[in-house]
Amino acid sequence: MHILMLETHRGSEDGHSVCCYQAYRIYDLAESLALQFIRLGWAVPQRPSQ
Repeated sequence: MHILMLETHRGSEDGHSVCCYQAYRIYDLAESLALQFIRLGWAVPQRPSQ
C-alpha cells in the first residue's frame, strides 16, 4: 500500500527489521503497517505513481 508520510517515524514491516520512514516521502509498505501509520495520523494514502 502506498502512503505519504507526514511525520518521520520508525516502524517494522516484518517485526524484526526497524526502518526510519521520513516525512514527505512516499513508501510502498505492507498494508498492516501502512494502515497503522494512517490511523495514527502519521501518513495519508497515496496513489502509486504511473
